[in-house]
Amino acid sequence: FLQICEMMASTATPTRAMTMMYALGWTQHSVGSQMIRQGAMVQMLLGNIGVAGGGMNALRGHSNIQGLTDLGLMSNLLPGYINLPSENEQDYAKFIAARAFKPLRPNQLSYWQNLDKFVVSLMKAWWGDGATAENNWAYDYLPKLDKLYDMLQVFELMSQGKMNGFICQGFNPLAAAPNKAKMNLSLATSASITMSTRRGFRRRSSACRPRASRKRKDPSRIPRAGCNGIGRAPNRPARRVPTCASWPRSSRACARCIRTREEPLRIRS
Repeated sequence: FLQICEMMASTATPTRAMTMMYALGWTQHSVGSQMIRQGAMVQMLLGNIGVAGGGMNALRGHSNIQGLTDLGLMSNLLPGYINLPSENEQDYAKFIAARAFKPLRPNQLSYWQNLDKFVVSLMKAWWGDGATAENNWAYDYLPKLDKLYDMLQVFELMSQGKMNGFICQGFNPLAAAPNKAKMNLSLATSASITMSTRRGFRRRSSACRPRASRKRKDPSRIPRAGCNGIGRAPNRPARRVPTCASWPRSSRACARCIRTREEPLRIRS
């Protein structure tokens, strides 16, 4: 411990620098916020903030999430962590009053009490001279959100047939959500609706194309891509195993097999 402390203290010179890198061991800890805050305080005391090779750096998906929220790519956020107004927030003054922090005591500092300035800066960057105090900085141009459209809501709309398009980049929803069967079914339903509206394509998901087989003549028993009876890889040697329709414990059954079941579909939550 003393050796580590001496190594850290040796960076309190203009010629050396130290970085602190943390992962889920800190962020998911019961006192993770306190540990990260203390690490930042140590770095500031040593002069390791704002220098090359210094800082507090997260070793996980934190960087992606940080960029996602900074750029306002979430359905309920604008760039700079500014919340998108809801349907009942049609008035700009009420929107700011409800979201800007109020000092709890005299001379108390609060970063988010400057929300009005942040919104004005953002709207001026977007609309330039078109955003003025007379039109509430083009506040009416902002869409008003009726509800949160996160990943679970999007796939719920797919399964209901209310959403027929989905562009996915750098993300695998089948591996990120707990209910893979429902995610697969939602994608298949969305793809089927989309393809059926284009030049008379057959209503079949591209994720569930059948594989040719010489041994199995019954089309209903042809293994689908990603689903070989009990979810085995389709390239492995085939053997007589229960199909998805007769294997209720299979969590990797493809959507096409699920939809051919005679009994009602039961989705585990």
